[in-house]
Amino acid sequence: MQGSVPIFDGKVFDDWHIKMQAIFGFRDVAEVVSEGVAKLSLKTIEEEKKNHKAQLKLDSKAKYLIYQCVMPKIFNKISKAATAKEVWEILVKTYGEKDKNKKVRLQTLWPRFEFLTMDESETVIDYCNKIQEHVNAMRACKSTISDQSIMDKILKTLQPRFDHVVVAIEETHDLETMEIEEL
Repeated sequence: MQGSVPIFDGKVFDDWHIKMQAIFGFRDVAEVVSEGVAKLSLKTIEEEKKNHKAQLKLDSKAKYLIYQCVMPKIFNKISKAATAKEVWEILVKTYGEKDKNKKVRLQTLWPRFEFLTMDESETVIDYCNKIQEHVNAMRACKSTISDQSIMDKILKTLQPRFDHVVVAIEETHDLETMEIEEL
């Protein structure tokens, strides 16, 4: 597991959150993470005890998955939590899904996006991917940025050696209806 999922560092919680939800679903632990494990009553029957044991096993599996995907400094924050649900709630409370967190992140992402330019050694595909990563991060913070704005950004900030390509694209395509994938 280590290495197959990018190590969570707090700055890209939304991407990490999406990936973790997929892992939880794949490993059949999503319900345990979101709802927790029910407590047993004193008068439980053998079948309920079996189910509870299975739930505890899923809970441990979920905690293990989360532990594998966080950096040591974040592990220290969550290691004392007793259940996967508690671990998940700590992560969400600390790093994500708060409007204030998203607003602050968006305030740092917008200027970075506006000052993005293509590096001399960068390929067009790599540059477009870099822009798309920024856009995805901004959209995760509930920012609305149009595909048209993204295409304008790409075309305006390519290296000068691509000026002839930009002119050809602008002359031969309707940029208003063109999709990013076509670009």
